Amino acid sequence: MRSSKTTRGLGIRGIAVAMACTIALTGCSNLPFELPQLPELPFEMPDLSGIPNPLAGLLGGTSVEEACDEALAATPATLTADDLVEDGYLTVGVMSSTTAPMLIEGNDATVSGIDIDVASALANELGLRVRFVSVLDADQALSDGQCDVVMGVSSEDVSTSTVSGGYCENAAAFFHMGADEVATVDQLNGRTVAVQDGSVSQGVLNATALSMTQVTFSNLNEAFEALASGSVDYVLCDAYSGAYLASVYDGVSFAGSLNAPTPIGVATLPSNATLQGAVEEALATIQGNGVMDIVRANWVGGFESISVDHMVQNVPMPEVVVAEGQEGDPQDGSTAGANAATPY
Repeated sequence: MRSSKTTRGLGIRGIAVAMACTIALTGCSNLPFELPQLPELPFEMPDLSGIPNPLAGLLGGTSVEEACDEALAATPATLTADDLVEDGYLTVGVMSSTTAPMLIEGNDATVSGIDIDVASALANELGLRVRFVSVLDADQALSDGQCDVVMGVSSEDVSTSTVSGGYCENAAAFFHMGADEVATVDQLNGRTVAVQDGSVSQGVLNATALSMTQVTFSNLNEAFEALASGSVDYVLCDAYSGAYLASVYDGVSFAGSLNAPTPIGVATLPSNATLQGAVEEALATIQGNGVMDIVRANWVGGFESISVDHMVQNVPMPEVVVAEGQEGDPQDGSTAGANAATPY
């Protein structure tokens, strides 16, 4: 028996998305959300006053559930029971190791986050309802028929599945007090940097020869508090976790990634070509009609997609001494840690 998770959707966030794409989900009143071990994060809604509400007529005198039914009726499903784990539903796998803001699991087994919002928008485009299941391995979950798609994976995470699109990126990123910019090596060397002890981002930093003084913290809240107070010059952490926290601190901005950002997308079975094609089309639609912009604004403020153009350039790497008679490039292995984009 598969383990299901329920979702109360986006609450007021979901209604905001509904204004753009007719998504209507059950309301959530337990704001603000929290990063694991990162309490008391306030949120501010973006100005959505200029976005028309195509559900205005539906919501008058009806419940959100009824509005959802009518909205789905206006988007006939093209996928059949042969294409889906359960007819009428997009069954979505979410990786149990994923953290905020991609996925936040509440104490009452509800889930929220970017992955949840994107999956809900995809289901809406496909004319389907959405259900979520927790999975440990994307390839295994898809091949075993636990779910139709798995959110939040990169092509490096799978071997037998296909990853479509890229709605976020995975990278270790610097944040500082000041304007958005990509820091230079000279700006970083000699400065203090807050890192979460034992994190992947710390490992990425340790794989370089940057001359930065590390100040370790048990969680990112403490790291960003130190940055805001001026105790440290930079924070290095997962790009989206950092953007999630930076959006609630005045003056904290992105300062470049330390490794190459890896696109995060939606995994499907290549043997299910009909579903794969439909998901790719739906993903392209929500990326082109403004829905993804609203989802991103809700969770990471004005943080934009990042690419190799946002990497810190010419990061020094430690010299690797090759023993006499040993074959191989002296640089082999020196950049592996810095280029590994493992989920935070």
